[in-house]
Amino acid sequence: MIGQIRKIIPDPLQPIVEPVYRRVRRHLNLVQRALDRRTLSESDLQHLLQEAGLKKGAVVMVHSSMDELSRRVPGLTPVSFVIMLMDLVTTAGTILMPTFPFRGKQSRYVEQQKHFDVRRTPSQVGLTTEVFRRMPNVQRSLHPTHSVAAWGKLAVPLTSSHHLGGAFDTFSPFYKVAEQKGLVLGVGTGLRDSFTILHVAEELDANARKRFFEEDVETMTVFDGNEQFEYTFRVLRANVERNYDRVESALLRDRTLRYLKSGGLSCAVTDANTFIQRSMQLVEQGKYL
Repeated sequence: MIGQIRKIIPDPLQPIVEPVYRRVRRHLNLVQRALDRRTLSESDLQHLLQEAGLKKGAVVMVHSSMDELSRRVPGLTPVSFVIMLMDLVTTAGTILMPTFPFRGKQSRYVEQQKHFDVRRTPSQVGLTTEVFRRMPNVQRSLHPTHSVAAWGKLAVPLTSSHHLGGAFDTFSPFYKVAEQKGLVLGVGTGLRDSFTILHVAEELDANARKRFFEEDVETMTVFDGNEQFEYTFRVLRANVERNYDRVESALLRDRTLRYLKSGGLSCAVTDANTFIQRSMQLVEQGKYL
């Protein structure tokens, strides 16, 4: 019904109505998910992760919703979920997770906070990411707003240069995952809610960078044990409207992005390199976000 109403809206009104339509559809999807009572076992979840591409030696950036996971997989805890991921890829592979120290807008956080301690500042993007950050042999990148934690064979090379460039450029783990033919996986979450790799094309393309990033630079002090340094960077504009529907539809059509489901749990998966290349093409065509 919502889709049918959308089709009869005159073109001049589309820029006004489109954001409202997207919000309504998102809320309807949330209601539908809440009414779905299906569950799966931990074994079923493991099979779903394997179907998504997790195996020995895999490199994968994991986004997850623990609320959705605990609802769909009774008894699953953040620790047991992380251990399941590690067991699947083994020490020959690499698990990465975002450990951003804020929720909401990056610009608001930077206004209020001028220091970042890589060892003590907790992750604010989900309990699972904080549990993962505190586990043995996990490395955390030194970026003050978009740090990434990693465990496994490539943990150090994937995180060690993040503070040498921008949050999402070629120095970042979000880009380096693509260089290692890695995956981006959303467990109980999808592209619009969690795929930080969306920002890579925004920072790499000069025209997109002007649109999505502030011109003025900000500075934060980064602490790493007894060492500290000043990090200067440009933040994402807070007031940019993004059309996730258009991009997601394009990525689904050519299977750059896939959704897998089991027992009501949805997983989004993409090859990071293909995702970035396709995103750059959409930017050049004026069809990105």
